[in-house]
Amino acid sequence: NFFKRIGFKLSIGDHNFYNKVKNQDKIFIALYGDNLFMVANSISIIKILKTKLNLRFFITDFSKRDIMICLKV
Repeated sequence: NFFKRIGFKLSIGDHNFYNKVKNQDKIFIALYGDNLFMVANSISIIKILKTKLNLRFFITDFSKRDIMICLKV
């Protein structure tokens, strides 16, 4: 698995969710079909991951999303 090779841990509860924590940097990845959604507390770790993904896979779009919908259940 690509994400495990670059240091991500697979979620026990959901096999489409990965996370990586290193010092103060945190990044979370959710996979859905051929889409990837990432959230991090540092833009630099997102840029590093994008570079690694581009070296391994053909990437068509890295659209930036500034709005997230939060639902209270």
